[in-house]
Amino acid sequence: MLADASDATPDGDDDTSDLPPWAQPRPSGPPFMAPERCDADLEFDAGERGQWRFDFTVPPGDDAVLVRVLPSATPRTLTGLSFSGAHDDVITWSTYGRYTSVQQDLSPNALAMLVPQLPTANDVVTPGASSVLVDGAAATSPCFTVLGSSRADGPRALSLDVWLVGEQPISAEQASRDPHIQRVVATAEAALADAALTFDRIRFHDLPDAPPSWSPLLSRLDLEAMMAAVPQPSGDRAQVLAVPVFVVDGFGGDYTAGGGSLAGITAGIPIGLPGGDAGSGVVISSRQLGSELGDQIVGIVLAHELGHALGLYHTTELTGGLADPLDDTPVCTSGITTNAAACPDYLNLMFPFALRRGPLELSDQQREVVRAHPATRTEDP
Repeated sequence: MLADASDATPDGDDDTSDLPPWAQPRPSGPPFMAPERCDADLEFDAGERGQWRFDFTVPPGDDAVLVRVLPSATPRTLTGLSFSGAHDDVITWSTYGRYTSVQQDLSPNALAMLVPQLPTANDVVTPGASSVLVDGAAATSPCFTVLGSSRADGPRALSLDVWLVGEQPISAEQASRDPHIQRVVATAEAALADAALTFDRIRFHDLPDAPPSWSPLLSRLDLEAMMAAVPQPSGDRAQVLAVPVFVVDGFGGDYTAGGGSLAGITAGIPIGLPGGDAGSGVVISSRQLGSELGDQIVGIVLAHELGHALGLYHTTELTGGLADPLDDTPVCTSGITTNAAACPDYLNLMFPFALRRGPLELSDQQREVVRAHPATRTEDP
């Protein structure tokens, strides 16, 4: 059962003058439908495996695409993805090096690819005939969605669909007026300010009858089931391309088996849209909520996980030796676990620690990646 309070006036009060801008009622724009297709051509058949080809046209004005591919039958049948532009430039997962395996580990049942996600691919997406090749099971065509966007400079708007999973201290009806939630959103918005991102619409929904393994969240399979359990959004572009955010009572099971703690996770880098499938959304823990510092930590975690969802990797990994694939992000070469504040990327939004003081920042190339994702919009809904 899904209890949805997104269209209700918070607390049943008709007076919305005290609500923050992202909670104010607003008229909807023209209806928007994400174009999903399941009619690929089988390029070659190697028995159980094959390669499928989707052809489409990039419209004038678009210089970025988000490709999402879902298996139409048996799960875990997709193993590769590539994009071919109008000028025969090809971007494959191997272009991103070790990040191919990271993405597939995060979301094996839904592949997503953002082009460009690296400066070397900046000129690949141009108006005209383009195609996507998908490696997977030869028996049934996978389904795909391609969403175009423009990386033009300027302020960007981002919408969220927030799902309160299981027993939470607040309900969807109360959330917009709750001071702790408002502080979380304000902190996240401040953390995203360097990307010129603001929240223009946040809708809250209750998900009360969740299995116990969803809150706290225990495994990747639970994550996939939870994200696939919510309905695909409908409405205008801002509503359909809202990033799903799942609020749970912490993490356990597989996520803490190694003795560490986890404050948030994303289904992919990037995530595909619209929501309502196993690979679309971010998850944050509500356990820190209730104090000024705790609310701020949750807000930073939310902004950080949204960065992942929009296509950004950690500037430095806690395990050492790995950094994101961008050329202009600083990297911590030593001391990340012993003296993190001395790291040159300590104040970058994608540094892997939540508890930090000072304004958070992004590099020029990180801002370009964020602008490429169609969840960030320059136009009205």
